[in-house]
Amino acid sequence: MYLKEKEIKTWSLSRYYKPGYLSDDLGRPNKNDIKHILKIIGFDSIKEFNSASEHDGAYSINKQLQEKLISIFDISKPSSFDEIMIYKSWYSLENNIKFPFELSPNVSEQSIFIRDSFIEKFYNAETSTDDYIFYIRASVSHRSFFQPRKDSFNEICTLLARGKPQEIDQLTKNDFDIIKSYLYEETGNLKLAENKDFIEKLFDQVQLLPENIFLETKKLTIDQEEVYFFVEGEDEYIEISPDFF
Repeated sequence: MYLKEKEIKTWSLSRYYKPGYLSDDLGRPNKNDIKHILKIIGFDSIKEFNSASEHDGAYSINKQLQEKLISIFDISKPSSFDEIMIYKSWYSLENNIKFPFELSPNVSEQSIFIRDSFIEKFYNAETSTDDYIFYIRASVSHRSFFQPRKDSFNEICTLLARGKPQEIDQLTKNDFDIIKSYLYEETGNLKLAENKDFIEKLFDQVQLLPENIFLETKKLTIDQEEVYFFVEGEDEYIEISPDFF
């Protein structure tokens, strides 16, 4: 007789950007950076790229251009994420409290969808130089990003990933029992479950987990220098979704 292998719950993460732009936090990309990136994706000029990016009446840029742009980004699987959920200094605790989640060994490569992109060149009067903004509006996701760190954390993971209710008092007695069980196992401190601010923080920290994923280019060698760019911009929304029903 064969025993059925226990199914491990996993959750996917998605991050949807408002229009953002490529940056390295040091004022780049510059003219040579733009020229190098355009060459990689098969364009000779900004004008040619911007013309190909037009999509009047369509939801997004065409598939061919998406694939060219996606080719400059790193889509590899993540190897870790910040596992501290509550820092001890926030509530005068003896130790930090870890997320009940861990990175799933089955996490997917990064999936990227690019809706809009264009490049703007403008004159910077302060520096008397031309500056460039490489606009990108995109979303990024990983399937099966995390799973419960322990079998006993199945319920608390499901509860926290479900999202914070409008009022903590809307949680049921069973919900509070799940939270108490988790806190006792992690800290041995049941009084924390009586602190509404602390309970809200648990939910808030979990809902921010999609910020662990982001769009970063592959290593680019430009003018004999290794450079990475990332998409900088506000989130339109972020999402945690279960991979089970």
